[in-house]
Amino acid sequence: MTVAATAIARTKRIFKLTLALLGLGFNSSKCKTAAKMAVARIKLLRNKREVVVR
Repeated sequence: MTVAATAIARTKRIFKLTLALLGLGFNSSKCKTAAKMAVARIKLLRNKREVVVR
């Protein structure tokens, strides 16, 4: 790894730890909403494929 890549990795790790300590890292309500939307999109894609195959 280059020096720059190592520095970037270290900075990202420190940033994640800081967010975790402050309690800003995870929002369960946003996660739940995003999961529901993803499931809906997957269902739509499956339905589109079925229509095309027929």
